[in-house]
Amino acid sequence: MTLTPQQVHDKQFNTVKMRTGYDMDEVDSFLDDVESALGSLMVENDDLRAQLAQKPAAPVTSSDAEKKLAEAEKKATEAEKKLAEAQAKLAEADKKAAEADKKLAEASEREKAAETKLTEARRMATANTVSPAAPAPAAAAAAAAMAAPAPASPLARRNLAEDALPNFEVTSTDKAFATEFAVPQRITVPSNGQ
Repeated sequence: MTLTPQQVHDKQFNTVKMRTGYDMDEVDSFLDDVESALGSLMVENDDLRAQLAQKPAAPVTSSDAEKKLAEAEKKATEAEKKLAEAQAKLAEADKKAAEADKKLAEASEREKAAETKLTEARRMATANTVSPAAPAPAAAAAAAAMAAPAPASPLARRNLAEDALPNFEVTSTDKAFATEFAVPQRITVPSNGQ
């Protein structure tokens, strides 16, 4: 709702007879002040509109436009540079992740190969120490006797089998695996001469 000084001047309030209300003189005085303030604001507003209509808008010069364009191009160049740096970092991170995945796969393969070798070494050690005695030629028997005297009892045979098991250690250090085997140096020749 638009309020004019005339509307403020013409506004009438109902009076109250049976109960207390505002002092009518104070209300009238306040409305007179509002009327005069509103009137001066409307005059000032009309004056400003007239001045604005008389003044042409300040033209934008080509040098101002060129400065703004140069600033915009500079910001765009900086943004492109930052984007290129971010893309390079992302590519580097992808490359490192691929290398890490490859090393992990290689380490996993080495671990599986080591486990296979360990299982085979244990099987061979157990087969060599627990294999049943078959009749052997005299030369093979003599070589076997010179290399390792046969254990005298089943308990001694079990201790020899436990000593013949290879040691297997896998250690992990900073994204790499190290595998160590310790296989006993004692070799038994099968009794069948092979």
